Amino acid sequence: MEFFEVQSPSIRDRLRYNQPPSDSEKLAIQASIHVAQARLIEPPSSTVEAAQIQAYIAQYSSLLAPIRRLPVDILRAIFLQPFAHPNNGRKPDAWTSIIVQYKPNTLGAVCFHWRCVTCETAPLWSHLIVLLNRPSRPTIDGLRIALRRAQNVPLDLDFHSLCGMSWSAQDSDMMQEVLSHSERWSRISLILDSSLLQQLSPAQNRLQNLHALTLSGDTIDSFSLPRTLVFSNAPKLRILKVVHILSGTELPPLPWQQLTELCVDLNRRDNPELYHHAVLQGINIRQLSLRLDSNPPSLPHVVSSSVQKIIMYGPLAMKGLDRITTPRLTDLRLVNCRYWDLPVIQAFVRRSSFNLQTLMLHSVPIRARDLSLLLGLVQTVETLHLEDLNPNAITNEVADALNANISPAPLLPGLTALTVSGTYLSDFGKVLALVESRLTPPIHISRVAVLDITLFNVGFSVQSLQRLHSFRVTQGFRFLSVDEAGRSMTMQFGFTPHIRWVGEVDLER
Repeated sequence: MEFFEVQSPSIRDRLRYNQPPSDSEKLAIQASIHVAQARLIEPPSSTVEAAQIQAYIAQYSSLLAPIRRLPVDILRAIFLQPFAHPNNGRKPDAWTSIIVQYKPNTLGAVCFHWRCVTCETAPLWSHLIVLLNRPSRPTIDGLRIALRRAQNVPLDLDFHSLCGMSWSAQDSDMMQEVLSHSERWSRISLILDSSLLQQLSPAQNRLQNLHALTLSGDTIDSFSLPRTLVFSNAPKLRILKVVHILSGTELPPLPWQQLTELCVDLNRRDNPELYHHAVLQGINIRQLSLRLDSNPPSLPHVVSSSVQKIIMYGPLAMKGLDRITTPRLTDLRLVNCRYWDLPVIQAFVRRSSFNLQTLMLHSVPIRARDLSLLLGLVQTVETLHLEDLNPNAITNEVADALNANISPAPLLPGLTALTVSGTYLSDFGKVLALVESRLTPPIHISRVAVLDITLFNVGFSVQSLQRLHSFRVTQGFRFLSVDEAGRSMTMQFGFTPHIRWVGEVDLER
């Protein structure tokens, strides 16, 4: 049998323009590849012939690759996912709303077809880092190309400027190019630098679509800022993030009453009064995020009747709860807190007297006793996230306390969503009994509809595995067990409206 050869169009054209073969061609190509592989085993007449056969196998195998059959719209949707852009400069932040930085040139370098798809996918080009006052920076031609490929989608701009540096003609040209699209600015991130703010002044009254603003003031130049009104008229501005605003620095005028989300990053050199002023001025703020990585100056006490969601992030985040009162709070999230202080959170809960619906504890050094006491204070919680806590945070006693069949009443009777992830000291049987009781609870206890459990280094028996098959879970149920031989077993079970029951068991060595 001779090798299968594509004549019209040629194999190179098919690879370049991603034209997959028909079903009949696919069968012929597969058979031809087998012939080529068999010929490689035979002694070739020359080294050149062996190289040609290997190139033939590589090209035609690539033509049969399943990814070539993906429609362009599905490929474009994949390209817009964050996992397609690893090691990006701006990763999703756990305590605020930050979009990833896309890397279209990396995806476009894979092949000609991917390059065409990325060039035609406008959102991939809408997140731009504008480098100013630097020896090495992108040319204005590259900026124009990105803006043209972004078409008319909203722009996310990150201005990087070295303070105290003189502006070159190229810097001014780049800024003028960006300013010509100021009506499309959706998100802006910049350092409070006097030269940069002056350059941004032509955008005043043109920021009709600005939704989020990030201001960083950890520079000496931030003490002598001009009073600019560039951000005062932004009717869609809702999110403000301020990072390390030094004492003595004033923010430019902002439409405070429009803001619904405020994120503040403080350390010992920053201005705590700014935090107080921002919360009091933002009378419509619904979400407050406070990051404390080091001991800041004494925080003033804040009372807010509008805040409904709080995210405390950083080693010293618990100190933020000691200086705030939020009677309408429904969502509390503590993330990466190094120091746990039960009296502080007890006082916060009692002082605010809220009806909490969502509680998240992520990487918090809490123990079982404190966890039980905390859950006893927030009995209205419907959604509970416990992720990467201390191994002694969830013990048999905690599992029993959450069991819906406990008498007289379990903790969190209204629980409808439960997420548990980490390595804990609780017995697998206790956790299994907890899950079963919440899936088929007594009449006065709410049924858990969303369940996502990932337990590491937990041993379970064959009987437990059989009990797992009786579950009907909306969003997934997963256990991971590692034995002494280093083997791991992952079990994922789920229930969808279209498939009554799906299950998967994977054993890895």
